Amino acid sequence: MNDRKTCFVIMPFSETSAEHTEEYWTTHFETFLKPLIEGGGDWTARRSTALRGDIIREIISDLVTAHTVVVDLTDSNPNVYWELGVRQSFKHGTLT
Repeated sequence: MNDRKTCFVIMPFSETSAEHTEEYWTTHFETFLKPLIEGGGDWTARRSTALRGDIIREIISDLVTAHTVVVDLTDSNPNVYWELGVRQSFKHGTLT
């Protein structure tokens, strides 16, 4: 049985500025946020990926079911703000 809690990370996954490329966001998640969140062993960090299919349904499901959400507001990405609004509408724990 898996007792780990889910922490969903709201952040861009494509380029938002010359400095913050798709590679930057992936590296930021994989080498900084994910190890930080999962370091204690009680949490699993997840984020959206640019996949085909019903990505909106997947994102909303993750936003509603995750125990905690961490939001990176760097570069004022409109999609990030939208996801944050969806999460806050369900009044769950969210860290910005």
